[in-house]
This record gives sequence, C-alpha cells and structure tokens, in this order.
Amino acid sequence: MSLVFLESVKKMPLVALPVRTAVVPLADARVMISPGSQLTPAQLASAGAVTDIVAPSLLHTAGMPGAARAFPKARLW
Repeated sequence: MSLVFLESVKKMPLVALPVRTAVVPLADARVMISPGSQLTPAQLASAGAVTDIVAPSLLHTAGMPGAARAFPKARLW
C-alpha cells in the first residue's frame, strides 16, 4: 500500500494554484481520498474504488460534491 497524489490546478484571477489530492490505501481493500476541487472525472476514476472521502477542514470542502457523485457508496467525513 502506498500513498498516491493526484495533481490539479485551481485558476485564480492573478495566479494558478496547485491543488493536491491524497489517495490513501487502507486495510481491508478500502481507499480514502481527500479530494481537491479541480479533479476531472478521469482523475477521480483513477483513484480506484474509494470507500471514504475526507474533507481536510471545514474551509476546504469544494471537492466533496464531485467526489460524492463519483463514489456514491463512499462515506463522507
């Protein structure tokens, strides 16, 4: 089991900010992600069979709706 990162970019008016999503393989064939806001459907699909979606903080939840649509059976944290 190894940690994987998915990279994306959030374009702002004056700068492009890098956004990193962590894909964390867990025991018992579970996979957790902390989704970035700019992930494409293909990037989400590359994460595998995600079972848990975690918001890193209450201020960083923009990627949660897209991830929840991509993985409707996953638990949201």
